[in-house]
Amino acid sequence: MEEKLSTILDDLEGIINQVRTLQEEVSNLKSKMQNARVEECKAREVQYEQMVRKEQYAKLEENYNSMLQDLQEAQAALDTARHEAIESVPKEELGDAKMKVNELQKILSELQAKADDQIATSGELTPRPAWGDLLPSTGHDYSEKHTAELLVDICKHNVYLTHNISQLHEDCSIAQASVFEVPLKKGLPKNRGMDDVSESKGTPRSEAKRIINENKKSQEASRSSTKSKKK
Repeated sequence: MEEKLSTILDDLEGIINQVRTLQEEVSNLKSKMQNARVEECKAREVQYEQMVRKEQYAKLEENYNSMLQDLQEAQAALDTARHEAIESVPKEELGDAKMKVNELQKILSELQAKADDQIATSGELTPRPAWGDLLPSTGHDYSEKHTAELLVDICKHNVYLTHNISQLHEDCSIAQASVFEVPLKKGLPKNRGMDDVSESKGTPRSEAKRIINENKKSQEASRSSTKSKKK
């Protein structure tokens, strides 16, 4: 009885060992299956990428063939046009045309040179005015002054001359009035005063006043024109 029990226990232990071994093999098989699935997914991805690349390559090849055909057609059309142009234009006419083109280019270059010379000539600065002829001779060297300073001197000299002319006009008017008054005083009637004579129309004194007023108006007009020129 004990022998049977020991035999059964040994068999049971052996069965347990076999079960353990089978479990290990099953776990190994499961891991291998998982790895196989991962590899299968990778293979599918690679296959998909290859398929996409193949399609892209096919499209590129199609575009290349189409462009190559267009290029060949364009080259053929260009060759045909060249042959037609060579055959349609005689060599003599072509040579004459080339000569005319060369002549025109030569004329054009000459005209361009003349135009450049004209532009360079017209672009030169105007000569400096003779300021000494416009200003009084005071012994100064006007060539050392700037143009703006010389213009200021000319304006000042112009104002000075205008003032002197006005003073001369006024002195002349006074002199004329005094000339008119001398014979008037000698021939005045006793019953009339100087005030009555001065106010009468057509008398020498009224003529003197009229001359003075006209001179003043002409002076004011010349001054206003001078101011407008300065502005």
